[in-house]
Amino acid sequence: MRRQTRVSRASGAVVLSALALGASAAVAGAESQAEEKERTSWLPSLALSFDVHHQSLDVSGTSDLGFSEKQSENLLTSVFSVDGAISTPVLAEGFGAPRLFVQAGVQAPLSDETTPLKAVRSFPAVDPDTGGLPPETVESCPDLDAPKEACDHSLESKLTFNVSWSAGLGAEFTLPTPSRALKIRTSVDYFGQSLDFDGDAERLDRGGTGEEIEKLRIGGASTSKTLHALGPRVAFSGEVGRAGPLSFGVFAEIRLYWLLNDGDINYSATNTNGTASFVAEPDPFVAQGGAGLRITWVGSR
Repeated sequence: MRRQTRVSRASGAVVLSALALGASAAVAGAESQAEEKERTSWLPSLALSFDVHHQSLDVSGTSDLGFSEKQSENLLTSVFSVDGAISTPVLAEGFGAPRLFVQAGVQAPLSDETTPLKAVRSFPAVDPDTGGLPPETVESCPDLDAPKEACDHSLESKLTFNVSWSAGLGAEFTLPTPSRALKIRTSVDYFGQSLDFDGDAERLDRGGTGEEIEKLRIGGASTSKTLHALGPRVAFSGEVGRAGPLSFGVFAEIRLYWLLNDGDINYSATNTNGTASFVAEPDPFVAQGGAGLRITWVGSR
């Protein structure tokens, strides 16, 4: 009787082991089929990110009111980026499992206005008995009854970042890690950027005791410009989880662009007080860097 019990227990263990092995094989087979389906499928994705945009700019201004100035500014602004992409099936098995992809996206600035040129210069009234009249006051306030009177000059130019856009072609490679969840994406992108410029000049004439005599202003100088650029884009990403047919990954990226039309941007305004003219000279190099979330449709497992 004991022998029959031992045999029954052994038989039960064998059956359970066989069932477990069968279940494991079925799961492994299903996973293998799902992985194979993913490797041979086109994969659409959507990426959301926050980026920092860096661009250098020189802006100079001059006016018939008698004052000119030039300033350089390293512009930093935050942008929210949305990119859509579609990747081909794996082109070759083995190292990297490369896929090609096309992508396109838009960026909206989170801080859209900056002032790369803001210059104010005051020329005080001077008594001839204490040193005479500074030459710059003669040049900048030619209509005043110097040396009893003074003037304040100002030049200001504002820059507004509008929506920008990009499109590119690249390749994605899977890094040789055990989980195969880390990927690198490299591409060559076109980048378009829309900018608005506004400028004005002002002169306030004051008497020797500081009272206002006259205020002269030349406002309304403005222009819009679309800049076009080309350059590489590199992103490192890692999968953090899946929900149904969706794969979620985080990524960090850098974009480097060189302007294709980096000439001077001229704008001016004229009224009865004269003409105010401005020139903006963007640096040909633009850099962006940021991080975000990528959602990829990988299909049902």
